[in-house]
Amino acid sequence: VLLPTALRWLSIYVEVRKTNSEISISVLGRNFAFQFFSLWLMVFSSSLLDSVKQIWDHPSCISSILGRSIPQVSVYFLTFVIARIGISLPLLLLRIPAIWSLLAGSEPSPVSCTFETEVTNISIVFVLALMYCVVAPAMNIACMIYFGLAIGIYKWLFVYVYKTEFDLNGQTWYKTFVGLIVGALAGTTSLTGLATIFHGPNSPQVWALFILPILILIFAYDCKKRFWTFSETLSYRAAVELDEQQENGWVYDGQYFVDAILKDAETLAEVKEAVLEAVEEEGGD
Repeated sequence: VLLPTALRWLSIYVEVRKTNSEISISVLGRNFAFQFFSLWLMVFSSSLLDSVKQIWDHPSCISSILGRSIPQVSVYFLTFVIARIGISLPLLLLRIPAIWSLLAGSEPSPVSCTFETEVTNISIVFVLALMYCVVAPAMNIACMIYFGLAIGIYKWLFVYVYKTEFDLNGQTWYKTFVGLIVGALAGTTSLTGLATIFHGPNSPQVWALFILPILILIFAYDCKKRFWTFSETLSYRAAVELDEQQENGWVYDGQYFVDAILKDAETLAEVKEAVLEAVEEEGGD
């Protein structure tokens, strides 16, 4: 709770961000990065600098390092997800301020979803599912229960509790997608490391598993190239349709969306035609 609040204060009063969407996206990215590096420290059971130095000194052994480190803390992360199931999700339904207002005889104040916190919590569980889906199969069951309960709880909250304060227009996905790709890479790389430990670095199993991280990187690059760039733009057709649906008294005029070059060309053609007609009437060349 304190970290998102501090990050929000930083975005508002230090970076002087103006809109709620900018503030939420900024807090979401930094909160997710902090949570992810906390998982990193737990996996390596050392400081961030020491773990990076360990990989830097032995880059060719990164799969073996992850293969030894990630499975050792699988029980902790399994307990972490179970705690989210039994504590974090039910607490979303137990709204202390609303209960206090009802006891005081007043109407509870409306609340909105703190996307920067909720999206981070869901993403971290998904990252753990990607990391441990093969190494610790029990994690699949825990994550399935978590997401099954989360679907029902969040549906109820968005229908009956949360009010719409502003729209992020799906921008949370950009930050989340990078984290999920990193989690998938960590999971497949650790699986490759386990195969290296048990079957040797030159075994067929290692070479077969080595293809998985490459395929994930290709998938991430393809998504960024084909979908990411286009999702950040708005076509003229969509802009026209949105303006046609406006109901705030603004008068729609299709000429607003005519390309300036085409408009100038039309104007020049009209002037040329008028000049030719005038010349013909005067009988000159």
